[in-house]
Amino acid sequence: MNKQKHRLKPRYIFYITATALILIGYFIFLCTYCRNHTIQLMLNGTTNLSTVRVECSNDNKVKTVNMRQANFNGLINTLEIDIESISYGDTDVTVFYDDIYNISPDDNDQPDTELITEHKTFETSFHVLPFGMIYCTAEDNFNGLWTVKLLSDALLIVLTITFALSFRERHKTGNFTYSMVALGGMIFFLTINSDKFPLRYIFKH
Repeated sequence: MNKQKHRLKPRYIFYITATALILIGYFIFLCTYCRNHTIQLMLNGTTNLSTVRVECSNDNKVKTVNMRQANFNGLINTLEIDIESISYGDTDVTVFYDDIYNISPDDNDQPDTELITEHKTFETSFHVLPFGMIYCTAEDNFNGLWTVKLLSDALLIVLTITFALSFRERHKTGNFTYSMVALGGMIFFLTINSDKFPLRYIFKH
């Protein structure tokens, strides 16, 4: 007696394919965008970029590709240093820089400000993964940390669509079981709790 072959249903094929594409795309993103990391240092005034020195405990792990002065939210000046991964491993990075700013004397009889040059040192550490992504172990983050929520939202959307397809199939066949009720409840819960679905805003307003 020949055994009947069980074919994957379209909704399962959709779920497996969509999830695989999302994860592969995210991995490619990590291998490209996250090969760089920006060290951001707050300044009381300004700095002289020519005097900034960056030292690495392992020079063959990361390298400095750019440095610049910037402004954080229009409130405070910053020194930004871009580094790029070279090879797998751990390294400590030390930044030596000058913070140059004016300070007013406490004595009102001396209205002139005094120029202060403060020599500062900043230390941090990084771990470069085998595929080139830079992970900052000192701050416990990486350059694309903000994309983790986008990844979870994308996977949540795929799961919700899969549940909806299953619910639709059961509705067409008239298979009104407890599992169908459970599917409807999960779809409703996932929909109103995801930032990517308009129903969330309907219920909020």
